[in-house]
Amino acid sequence: MGKRFLEALPALLFAVAGVVVCFVIEGIHAELKADATFVSFCNVNSRINCDVVLTSPYAYLFGVTVSLWGLLFYAVAASGALAAAFLERARQREAAARFVFGLSLVGLLFSAYMAVVSFFVLQTVCLMCSALYLAGIGLFVAALRLRNRSGVTGGRSKAALRERETRDRRMLVAGVGGGALLAAAGAIAVAVGDGPGASRLSADEIRSQRPEIARWFEERPRVDVPSDGHALGAADASVVLVGFSDFECPHCARLDETLRE
Repeated sequence: MGKRFLEALPALLFAVAGVVVCFVIEGIHAELKADATFVSFCNVNSRINCDVVLTSPYAYLFGVTVSLWGLLFYAVAASGALAAAFLERARQREAAARFVFGLSLVGLLFSAYMAVVSFFVLQTVCLMCSALYLAGIGLFVAALRLRNRSGVTGGRSKAALRERETRDRRMLVAGVGGGALLAAAGAIAVAVGDGPGASRLSADEIRSQRPEIARWFEERPRVDVPSDGHALGAADASVVLVGFSDFECPHCARLDETLRE
């Protein structure tokens, strides 16, 4: 049993690491919801910023935070790794190892999707999410190793074991290739302008297709901006950005930091 536990230990450790990271991310979610001024420890700058990713719509799946789904995913994976180590029958251990491997493949593909969203759509690096990607990759490799080693003493011939290892290598290539294709598809979609907010309407099109939005916008108060107000840059610039800010607004403070960068 000690040998079987050592074989399952890498998969178990990566699964536990995933649980820990998801727990930390879920805590950040709770803080961001409770306090608008909260800034997480992994908010480094405008490009390395967990808060941007965790407050985006992509941080939720069916109304539940992705981190909470991740907690469930990695907890199930850890249970499967323990089953592969401690079940009495070799066939049961092999089935548990196959389950963990299949689960890790799904997690690898989903991690590739989330990486595309973070890097190309939101154009932000989330340190905690990146740690989760690494946990997912590690779990996949460890689960493949566990899958190859499980059932070795279960009465299988060497030829059958070699055939299974060949099949698993093909699954490894398929999994990595599928993740790469998913990442490439997301990158291409963003590059050609199919991402969120890529389809931009003209003012006349908005008035025609969404008259309620145009009416709301045109009813907003208008003010004249004095020429001697606070300004940065050349006075005769071809493009002028006018900003209204509130000294007591934490979001305005964050925007000010971003614009200065």
